[in-house]
Amino acid sequence: MVSVTVTVFFIKEKWLVNVLRFYFTTILRNDIATHEDYRGQGLASSIVRTFIDHCLENDIMPRWDCDILNKSSIKLAGKSGFGNPVQYSIFV
Repeated sequence: MVSVTVTVFFIKEKWLVNVLRFYFTTILRNDIATHEDYRGQGLASSIVRTFIDHCLENDIMPRWDCDILNKSSIKLAGKSGFGNPVQYSIFV
């Protein structure tokens, strides 16, 4: 399994607006962050749709993971069609 990280930055007025990071394997996970000045404008939703479309067009399983306390990420995941959340542990 090859894992390559791709990070895409969207810049608006010199501020980092969104970061989309995903890993090329047969299953893709994403990380999205929106600068606080640009939240609530649907930018992350647009990025997630692009992420899901890319996965489906390339026979890749999109996955969503986030911290259990990140309520806005959980809400966005549900709004984007991700369901059946499962808790798991991470060891560092």
